Amino acid sequence: MIEKHMLFRPMVPDTHHGENLLMCGDVAALGDFIELYPNGQHLTCFIGGMFALAGRLFDKSSHIDLGAKLTQGCIYAYAAMPSGIMPEAFRMFPCASRTSCPWDQAAWESSYMFHHYPSTINTDPEDDIPNIPGFTYITDKRYLLRPEAIESVFILYRITGRRQYQDDAWNMFTSIVAASRTQFANGQVRDVTRGAGASSSSSRWANGANATNVEDKMESFWTAETLKYFYLVFSAPDMLSLDDWVFNTEAHPFRRPRA
Repeated sequence: MIEKHMLFRPMVPDTHHGENLLMCGDVAALGDFIELYPNGQHLTCFIGGMFALAGRLFDKSSHIDLGAKLTQGCIYAYAAMPSGIMPEAFRMFPCASRTSCPWDQAAWESSYMFHHYPSTINTDPEDDIPNIPGFTYITDKRYLLRPEAIESVFILYRITGRRQYQDDAWNMFTSIVAASRTQFANGQVRDVTRGAGASSSSSRWANGANATNVEDKMESFWTAETLKYFYLVFSAPDMLSLDDWVFNTEAHPFRRPRA
């Protein structure tokens, strides 16, 4: 049911790249009628790793492929933002088909304008976003230091061994650090549609480069989960091997019992 009704391919300018992207949206059901809402959330980025793990455990290659495309969708959302960081919640233009989806500039612009200017009265300029092709609305511009995207990148790297996932993880990590680092730790980012901050030199906070875009708040999952998954992506595969360990929802490893 998830695969059939909740997953969608977003329409993006790079049609060839788009063949490898999937997002998990929201659905509303009334009797037999099911309607997809093409909303994306950082929280749902765990689903790529979930599908890939299930495919690996039950020897179902199609689910590993779904997991890879869902993970790639989240990687794309990171790279598409001016800061290099995926927003908390957003909406994209859905393809009518997963197999063929040519870029339609006029259709995307129409949807973008509908979400931003639903009447003749313009929305507050403070609420506007840059034109990011494929994205029709950024519902929540924040990044809360969440781990779900890098969790799936880590799992897909361990399952497939593809080095590209390490490159993607590094790009994500450097973007997050550039936008969230403060004098003492890392804070939640208020607006990922703003460009990257100053360089990562030790003097960057002397002039308050990111002060207005970083909240004075850091959830515990930043260290318990997000940084742990980043670390493991670049660790030897036998460090907390997925054949021997299971991670709970807060990324605490538990050794699998053996006969």
